[in-house]
Amino acid sequence: NGSSVILGIVETIFGIGEILGGIIMSIWGGTKKKIKTLLLGIFVIALSQIFIGLSYSVITISVSGLLMGIANIFANASSQSIWQSIVPVNLQGRVFSARLFIAQFASLIPMLVSGPLVDNFLVRYFSNKNYLTMIFGVGKGPSIGFLAFLSGVLSIFVFIWAVKNLQVMNVEDLAQNYETKEVLI
Repeated sequence: NGSSVILGIVETIFGIGEILGGIIMSIWGGTKKKIKTLLLGIFVIALSQIFIGLSYSVITISVSGLLMGIANIFANASSQSIWQSIVPVNLQGRVFSARLFIAQFASLIPMLVSGPLVDNFLVRYFSNKNYLTMIFGVGKGPSIGFLAFLSGVLSIFVFIWAVKNLQVMNVEDLAQNYETKEVLI
């Protein structure tokens, strides 16, 4: 029914997923090639977004949120591990600060765009019967669901591109080929 209580439950379950993901990564450590664990995380997040977008069931959305939380830790821990293996120790503070700034700034874009996109375009589109409303339903909730679904589909395309891109799949080899040199900036 779109209540704040249900949203709170789903967000809590997502948080529990992140705790479980942290425990799993602490015990397992991920695949030998960290890029594979990172891409597994991206794939599971994408599928979870698709299921969230298509579902009206609180249980399905909650399970997807749990899996998304676990996968989020898989992706983030693996990404951090890759960066730490590639960036020289004497540059890590600067590089990681810049990386964090760019990531946080970039995360503002979807937040700034999604609200007006839903309110000014998608709600209107989903207020009338059409091909998409046969799948997602009519109203504001389905329009947000469509946005989650679309995000998941686009993430699947990014996943496929990354898996087929040899430079991405071999990113960890950069660390092995890199000669440590004192770099002064």
